Amino acid sequence: MTSKRNSTRTAATTAVKKDLQKKEQPKDVFTDLMTTLNELEQLRNYYNKLKIKRDTLEEAINKMNKIINKKKDKFEGPSEEAFPFEIVLKGENEHNRPDNIFVINQKATVLRFSQALLTEINQILTVFEADILEYSKKIK
Repeated sequence: MTSKRNSTRTAATTAVKKDLQKKEQPKDVFTDLMTTLNELEQLRNYYNKLKIKRDTLEEAINKMNKIINKKKDKFEGPSEEAFPFEIVLKGENEHNRPDNIFVINQKATVLRFSQALLTEINQILTVFEADILEYSKKIK
C-alpha cells in the first residue's frame, strides 16, 4: 500500500508541477507582450515627435522661401521684410551660464541649413518606418 500511495503522490506532484509550468508560461508570454507593447508605444511617441519637427521645419522653410523670393513692387520700391529666422549656437559662457555662442541670420545660409536638416530628418523617418515595420513582423 505504501508504494501505491507514493506513486499516487508522485503522479499528483507531477501533475501539479505541470499545471504550474503551464500557468507560468502565460505570465511570461503576457510579460513579454506587455514589454513589446511598451516598446512600440515609445517608438510611436518618438516617431510622432520626429514628424512634428519635420512638419514644423517644412512650414518654416516655406515661409523662408516666400520671404526670399518675394518680388519687389515697381511703384513702392524695395520692401525689406525682416527675416525672422536664425540659427543660434548655444553654450556656456566663461561664468558657466547658458549663453548664445554665435548667431547666424543670413537668409541663404539659414535656408540651406534648414533644407539640409529637413533632408536628414526625412532620412531618419524613412529608416524609422522601415525598422518599425521589421519589428512588427517579428511580433506577428
